[in-house]
Amino acid sequence: ETMASIAEMVMESFTNGATKIQSNEAKISLIDLMSSEPQLYQISRSSSFLTEMDIQHGGRGQGMRNTGAGNNNNNNNNNNNNNSNKLTIFDIDFGDTEARLLTFFEKNISLKRLNQAFGLLGFDKMVNIIQELDYEINRKRVVLSNMIRITSKFMPGTKVLRDTLTVDQYFQNMKVNEVRRFFVNDSGGNNEEIVEFQIEYLLERKNRAEEENLKLKGFEDPNQQVKKVEEVPVISSLPINIYRAYDWFLYLIDSKFFSYFWDHQRIQQKLEFVKAELEANRKTTLSSMKKDSGILIKEVNKSKLACNKKLLAIGLYKSELTTIEGKVESLIKKCKGNQEAIDVLTKIKNYQPGMEILVPTSFEWKEMYQLLKPFDFSFSTLDKLYEFLNKTELTFIAKSADGFNGTLNSRGSSSSSNNNNNSSKKKNYKWAVSKSSQYKWVNSLLARLQKYFHIRDIKDNIENIIESIGYFYDFLKESQHSKIDILQQAAKNLQKTLSRQTWSKIKLKSYDSLFQKDASKIDESFSKLDPELFAAMKDSGELLEWLRTSLKRDDEFNNGLQIAMGKSEMECPAELWETDNKGKGRVSETKLSMLNSVRSYLYKIIYRKNDKFSDSRKFLAIIKQLASSYDSNIVNSIRTAQQLLKPLKELLDEESEDA
Repeated sequence: ETMASIAEMVMESFTNGATKIQSNEAKISLIDLMSSEPQLYQISRSSSFLTEMDIQHGGRGQGMRNTGAGNNNNNNNNNNNNNSNKLTIFDIDFGDTEARLLTFFEKNISLKRLNQAFGLLGFDKMVNIIQELDYEINRKRVVLSNMIRITSKFMPGTKVLRDTLTVDQYFQNMKVNEVRRFFVNDSGGNNEEIVEFQIEYLLERKNRAEEENLKLKGFEDPNQQVKKVEEVPVISSLPINIYRAYDWFLYLIDSKFFSYFWDHQRIQQKLEFVKAELEANRKTTLSSMKKDSGILIKEVNKSKLACNKKLLAIGLYKSELTTIEGKVESLIKKCKGNQEAIDVLTKIKNYQPGMEILVPTSFEWKEMYQLLKPFDFSFSTLDKLYEFLNKTELTFIAKSADGFNGTLNSRGSSSSSNNNNNSSKKKNYKWAVSKSSQYKWVNSLLARLQKYFHIRDIKDNIENIIESIGYFYDFLKESQHSKIDILQQAAKNLQKTLSRQTWSKIKLKSYDSLFQKDASKIDESFSKLDPELFAAMKDSGELLEWLRTSLKRDDEFNNGLQIAMGKSEMECPAELWETDNKGKGRVSETKLSMLNSVRSYLYKIIYRKNDKFSDSRKFLAIIKQLASSYDSNIVNSIRTAQQLLKPLKELLDEESEDA
């Protein structure tokens, strides 16, 4: 009997008293359901369950759908109980239920059995409705998660980000329709017919929540068993363009190249805003500091001109903006109690551009894409783009830039943010990401870029290359010297050609005629060569010869190091003994490690078959390996080991007299 009573309470809270449980079969089914579903039974025993469902309709004026159960007004008039304030099946369908309630039903209740119980009450589609709403809400959770990533990355400090984070905070307690309102511009899975409410309704709900909170003031003590009403803020919907560019944003979120253009445009937008606000308020709110604001406007114009120069380091643009923001802060300090002026200047200082950056940045991104494809840049431009010229970033722009449907010839001035913003209001722009995975022009461009990278590295290291090649003769038989002569001459020819050209004006298409013949002879790894390495090797011939003749076998060398590390101070040369700050001594692991590094790094040089290489190709192959793995610390290790050669011999050479 108790179970039947509880079951009736539960179902009545859903049906708003419109349908009484008359059928014994229905009661038995509900008792059976609740007995087999412990979680439903547990929450039905608690009054908090009905409290959670107790949601006022407060003047929405829409009533329930015409389903044969009457409407809200009739129930209010005909029933003397408070069931008109309960959540109804129709409201679940309409979207008044909270997100957490959907999750509870979907995750914790046997939908098959719940469907049976609702079916006995004449609501055959109730479970389907719950499932559909749950799917919708779960999809919104995914979108919300991605929106947090997008807005945190591209729109820090903006209202769009704040609203997104607020929705994330209150998501569980938001009604389905409130969630829908926030995502109203999302084309995926929204039923526009269901979004039939106005913001006034949400404001009324917020006001009611605040009134309930006031009533409960002083009842925070949990022993009072009074639950404070959760207030869900009224939040405006996300802008429509954030959905149109949703896939675009997600794809480009890790692109450093795109972020560069976005950050540049953000700085330009901020400077434009500062100028516009200063000019708008100079003769009114800021009239008391008319001279200072006029000077600042001139400074802003100078910064704008500086920031209009393309492809400079982003730090230079940020520095211009930081300077202007600092001067705005100085003006705030001069206001001296003029609150209106302080408010205006604070608004200027704190302003952060958001979605208004999207359209002009999209144009710049597409413009760069159209310049990249034919790729006829000067070396000065390539120097500015250097960090972005890799396959990952080129693929980012290849798959996204052409997906923006804005046409450059209709854009207007490339540096005018206002023109771009105005045009964005006139046209429904679209953003798409290509599904293609093959871009032949990217691979072709990378092959051409490799030539630029090569000559750039040669230019930056030409003196080291020439000096290092000069040491090659010492390692080769005289019959191989002519091969080194060719390398040396090619390097000197490049040095002469580079000295005659203005680097910034060289075009990539001129590479073959200017550099190809000689640059093809210089391996890419040679730009990493350090003449100090070869000088140290030449000066340490005695060390390398000792390693070559006395410590040939790897196992003997490694065993020798282990034995040496265990020797006492009496057995160790003083130069190789070290004492820590506690007075405890040991064989210097650092110095033995240096010797080990020298042997490992120069292994193929040390353990060559003959005193000098008879094949320049094999020698150059070794040099390429040394250059590719070069660490400047090795030079110090070679010279230190050479200086410690005598004590190292005493410690490690079993045939020495001291040992």
